[in-house]
Amino acid sequence: MAKLLVIDDEQPILEEVLDWLHYEGFETCGETNGRSGLQAAQDQQPDLIVCDITMPEMDGYSVLMELRKHPATAKIPFMFLTARADKPFMRHGMELGADDYLTKPFTRAELLSAIRGRLQRHQQINDLHRNEFESFKLKLVRMVTHQLKTPLMSVTFVRDVIERQYDQLDQDQIRDLLETLRGGTDRLEHLVQQTVYMAQIEGGILTSEFVQQTSAPIHLWHMIPAVVDLARRIAYRNGDARIIVDQRDADASFIGDTAMLKHAIAELVGNAISFSPDQMPVTISQWVSDGYVWISVFDHGMGMSKQETDQAQQAFEQVHRERMEQQGLGLGLTIARQLIELNDGLFEIGSTSGKGTQITMGFRASNAGLK
Repeated sequence: MAKLLVIDDEQPILEEVLDWLHYEGFETCGETNGRSGLQAAQDQQPDLIVCDITMPEMDGYSVLMELRKHPATAKIPFMFLTARADKPFMRHGMELGADDYLTKPFTRAELLSAIRGRLQRHQQINDLHRNEFESFKLKLVRMVTHQLKTPLMSVTFVRDVIERQYDQLDQDQIRDLLETLRGGTDRLEHLVQQTVYMAQIEGGILTSEFVQQTSAPIHLWHMIPAVVDLARRIAYRNGDARIIVDQRDADASFIGDTAMLKHAIAELVGNAISFSPDQMPVTISQWVSDGYVWISVFDHGMGMSKQETDQAQQAFEQVHRERMEQQGLGLGLTIARQLIELNDGLFEIGSTSGKGTQITMGFRASNAGLK
């Protein structure tokens, strides 16, 4: 049976509510002030909290705000008890994250109906999230299994050739084999890095707080050679495409996690390379405006409609797959956007079918080169 925590400084009301709930078979705990109620919520992790608003030491609003700050208690359903029924008063609690209100005085039937309705709704949400997570895991396993086969075949092929013909290979043949091996290992490394980032993001390991601890000043143009090299290696076609670098405001800097943003921007450049027609360049630009360092990646590919743009930003989705060969998990754009936003960056896609795509990122500038 569900575990309920009731917090109310009026002892007669608290005891009556606890008796009602206990009679209905609920496991209950009662506290007479906000501070002890907050501690009980953190210690016991109840399935639902029923809380008065006006209490000594800590009022109900403060209890709710503290609970919503911490992952362990942030999603516990929370219902206010109040003697006030005016809309501004109730709206304030809902804005803080309350799930429901019950106005005093209330009947036993009203209380039980509100509690059961809220518990049922919470269970439905949990079931939905569980089903979505199971679907995500199944899709991830299928995609990873499929995408791992091709690079593994390349690596296995090179190994088998070397084992069988070790004494017969000349330098040109060895060079060709090493190029094949490099292509396979680059792709494997890319798939592993994408999977790791996705798992860390979905698991709540990579957070804005974590990024703040690992951030440092970044000069984009110091990072661009490594970004371009990585992008060429992860692009599934057209890896030798011409890349134009617009070096406006090259001295501008911003704060971020270098490894994350190198990977994020390389994903975007790699996508632009892959989707660009042969002989058409990809342009990387940086400029400073309104206190932000702006970075754009532009390609002359087939572009996307608004619907396709939305689809492309979802995990495991690949646009234009029916018209052109594509490789990978369909995670590049999703991960790039999430890593940029974790670094407190802005992210926007502008695309027109038949004309190309421009992805723009913005980071708050950290030096004096502002305009």
